[in-house]
Amino acid sequence: MPRTVPSDLALADGSSHGAWTLTTLDNGVISKEHWTTVDAADDLSWAVFHYSGAAAVVGQSYLGALLCSADGKWPKAAVGGAEYDRIRAAFRKCGIELWELYGHSPPEAAHSFMWTEQHAAWEQNNPPPLGPIGDQTVQAWRASEKAK
Repeated sequence: MPRTVPSDLALADGSSHGAWTLTTLDNGVISKEHWTTVDAADDLSWAVFHYSGAAAVVGQSYLGALLCSADGKWPKAAVGGAEYDRIRAAFRKCGIELWELYGHSPPEAAHSFMWTEQHAAWEQNNPPPLGPIGDQTVQAWRASEKAK
């Protein structure tokens, strides 16, 4: 169901068609998740969604983002150029860098950009920053990186 959002994001009735609250029941544990549309292609060939949720009874919380397309593959128009930059910017709004993503399919099936030669070349030139971050939390480290 759509949820109430701040006035600058709201429709006339106070709700948003791009923000939902979903609940799921998994082995007796109820999870509550907030989903938001971060960005979508003008032709709706892809969309980036952010989610954050919690299973309070077991003390778990989580967040993440998804790139969705009709066929589940990385959009052909977004392997490079402006569409690629737009997807990267959408994930950055979620606090996620592209090197943190992974694809869903066996590598030999090549159904995901994550398993293509283009991604392997990109990954080689964009290694994850794996140096120690000291005694900072991941959130504090990301905030300091964004401030640079």
